[in-house]
Amino acid sequence: MEVEDIDLEERRQLVTSATIIAASTGVLVVPRGQPHVSGTGVRFGVTPCSVLPTPFPKRAYQSAEDLQLIVNKLVDGVSRDENWLRQRLQSTMEVDEFTRELVNVFDDVRTATKSVVEMPPNFCVIRNDFMLSQPKGTSFFDASIKHVEINTIAASFGMMSDRITRMHEKLYEGHCQRKKKKCKGGADKPASRSISYELPQAKVEQTLVEGFAAAIKQYNLYCSRHPSNLSSQSSQSSSLATTATTSSMSMKMPVSPEVVVVMVVQPGEYNAFDQYHLQDAIEKETTTRVLRMTLLDMWENRVVEQAEKKSTSNDNIVPPRLLLKDDDDANHLLEVAVVYFRAGYTPADYPEDTFWKSRRFIERSRAIKCPNIAAHLTGTKKIQQELADIHKLERFLSKEEAAALHTSFTGLYSLDIDEYGNEEALNSMLDMFVREPHKYVLKPQREGGGSNFYDEELVDKITSLRANSKGFDELKAFIVQDRITPPIQQSFLMNDSEVGDVIETTLEIGVFGTFVSTSQEDKTEQHTCGRGSPPPTLFHCNNSGGHLLRTKDKDSKEVGVAAGFGFVDSPLLVEEELIRE
Repeated sequence: MEVEDIDLEERRQLVTSATIIAASTGVLVVPRGQPHVSGTGVRFGVTPCSVLPTPFPKRAYQSAEDLQLIVNKLVDGVSRDENWLRQRLQSTMEVDEFTRELVNVFDDVRTATKSVVEMPPNFCVIRNDFMLSQPKGTSFFDASIKHVEINTIAASFGMMSDRITRMHEKLYEGHCQRKKKKCKGGADKPASRSISYELPQAKVEQTLVEGFAAAIKQYNLYCSRHPSNLSSQSSQSSSLATTATTSSMSMKMPVSPEVVVVMVVQPGEYNAFDQYHLQDAIEKETTTRVLRMTLLDMWENRVVEQAEKKSTSNDNIVPPRLLLKDDDDANHLLEVAVVYFRAGYTPADYPEDTFWKSRRFIERSRAIKCPNIAAHLTGTKKIQQELADIHKLERFLSKEEAAALHTSFTGLYSLDIDEYGNEEALNSMLDMFVREPHKYVLKPQREGGGSNFYDEELVDKITSLRANSKGFDELKAFIVQDRITPPIQQSFLMNDSEVGDVIETTLEIGVFGTFVSTSQEDKTEQHTCGRGSPPPTLFHCNNSGGHLLRTKDKDSKEVGVAAGFGFVDSPLLVEEELIRE
């Protein structure tokens, strides 16, 4: 499919249809700076997206899908190996304030729960991101995937991706019918070969909802093993302790508070529609109410419950429930089964200490966190760099699994002088990065897009750090990654023009996965969804399925849609097939 050959009249028809389908199916975002989303005025805009799907090698797509269950197992394993995780982050937290605050929460939770008889299950929604790599002299069909990052917190746009895939199915089929051809064929192909085209199914919603259903079920089973009938204390108490103090504000605990899911969001959320679609799907599938709250909302509505001792020993306790006041009924309490973080991944989400107190309050409860603080830290750039070492991968994976995942990795380099032994060795690496900056990306410990350093920015940043008396210490807050050079393609993108825009682009694809696990000692049942293997923990759900393809201008360094760089797209899977006579 050659989008540059589509004439202007058909482009106009396709853009009109795409706009109507997108608006009618909720493929929308809240524009930046919008004061509120109420009323009949113009409050929303169509999510930046492509009008037609963009070709993507089928073999590369299948490779990305095949790795997801391995990544699920890796994230679970790293997050449970608390000593290893803590040690690997020590140097980074010394110089990066945000990482230090996250590790402080991690340490606080470890101290508060060191005597807990059974920790709540792990639950994660993961998006594993890749770019295409096509070495010179090779075919586009043989391009391979190279790993960019593992997103363990606030992996977004999955629900939008499903809707855009279904939109593309309609528009692509209509385009083929107008051209009076089958959706098969290709330009410049040898006479003995044919190019097949295929749109993969929209599966993100199913993958995510199955994960939430499994998490809610496991929470209920956890609570049935550790029933709680304790008094509570109003949120007006400033105590963060798991043991509530006597208070005139005490209320009698209802026998059965309503069990809910809380989605932690940012104020003035740009991507609210993607979140609302997931909220609606969870409520329909599980009949469990989903509340949207900020970290501040949760702190102001908290109700403190004392931790329960499971025996006469002080060393055998169970975390308290996460209880909130119900704004709709002063006499009604809400018991949070799952806290799903769509915020909390950037320093801007913690403008004052109250927000950190809220995070601690959540983490120390028995509510299942998606992700918990350990899994959140597993997704940091520093841990990604550590795991690029195949021997460290083999700590958490079988040799076969580690080898399969490692083939997708690019070079990742620490800038921790302690790992080089002396300044001369580190300076030699820095000289290489500065000498050929187009080959590398300098990455800080940040999520959300727009924070990386490329080309002359990389040179300037490294130069300024080296000139600083504390520069070698401050370099510990960064890693360097080999820059991936993807093939350049033509994409048909929606913009304010009635005929859209056909431009040269590059792609980044993410594959979604979910898992719910307990430690092997906590066996209760076998899988309820997914197809992954239980070791080293028991997976009650280990699933993969669905994608997010993001397209950007070939000259853009970043691809984040929410950050304003990219467009949500769909992969049109292409494969070159031998025609047999």
